[in-house]
Amino acid sequence: MHRMHVGEQSSWAAWVRQHTCLATLSGDLQGPHWESLRSLLPLYQAITTVTVGDGQATSFWQDVWLNDECLSDRFPALHSHCKRGDKSVAATLSDGL
Repeated sequence: MHRMHVGEQSSWAAWVRQHTCLATLSGDLQGPHWESLRSLLPLYQAITTVTVGDGQATSFWQDVWLNDECLSDRFPALHSHCKRGDKSVAATLSDGL
């Protein structure tokens, strides 16, 4: 999981980035291996902090990128009203909440 997010020199990580959204692990990668990785994503997001960069690989609501907790925990009432809770920072800035 970690190599996908920080493995800039890894050809495997580069391939994964072309086929899936790292913020949500949604995309055209199928199979039990990918389902297992998707199920681990919330735990990974809870124990890591993120440098946003271009925002493509950062989950707006679930990643810890602003202060010390994810925005869904910090603003639960606001999160409960959003239409798509799985958007990246880049998509949220582009399309809105």
